[in-house]
Amino acid sequence: MRLEILLGALLLSGLTCLGSVANAHPTEKTRSTATAGEEEAVESSGHVIHVLAGIADYDDDGMSFTHDNAVDPSVSASNELTTVGYLGASRQIPMVGEHLQFGFEAGSLFGYGSENETESATGGGGGKTSTYISNKLISGEIFGGGFVGAQLGQRVRLHAGAGAVGYVGWMSQVTKDRDEDTDFYKKKTRKDVGFGYGWYARTGIDFLIDNHNGIGLSVRYVDGKINFSDPIDDAEPEGTQFFLSYLYAF
Repeated sequence: MRLEILLGALLLSGLTCLGSVANAHPTEKTRSTATAGEEEAVESSGHVIHVLAGIADYDDDGMSFTHDNAVDPSVSASNELTTVGYLGASRQIPMVGEHLQFGFEAGSLFGYGSENETESATGGGGGKTSTYISNKLISGEIFGGGFVGAQLGQRVRLHAGAGAVGYVGWMSQVTKDRDEDTDFYKKKTRKDVGFGYGWYARTGIDFLIDNHNGIGLSVRYVDGKINFSDPIDDAEPEGTQFFLSYLYAF
């Protein structure tokens, strides 16, 4: 509405002035109109979509996987999937407020992580006993909750949110057992699909490049669990995730 009023005032002013005077300041008029339009567009940009790319730094305990040697269980190997990469997207839908907004948010993430480890020891007959384990995890999640956002000027926006997470995970685990004293060798591949749930809390900052496009930085803490069938250990992603995002506000 302010834009239409301003345009009407400018038009009326132009009609009442001489043509030579009206043409003497086209740059200033254009700048004034653009500035007013820019302010209105930024203030009304409540809905925000983030396209996310990030990495997680999880605690060792919940993302540790162990395998004992089939011949000598005292020889075991374990690895930790503490670093997982993520791609995804989210949307924030404001319900009330302008400069200070409250609303709902939802999104999805896809993650991938892999790690392997080998452990060996010398047996009683002088031969080597070794155990190898490799894990690959592909996970998908959907999340949703509430958020609060605060507009700081025209180009900077702070936001925070919290809610629930639902997980689905696919695990591929390869183990290799070798005992040179008994000439034993065994390789086994296990695959399983697991499901789970958890919660998250996050905060972030957005920088608008123009009225609609921008970049964002965010940090999210998650605590969840994905249940897999034995002998694959459950995955318990707990820790901090860091994201860089492209955003579109409308």
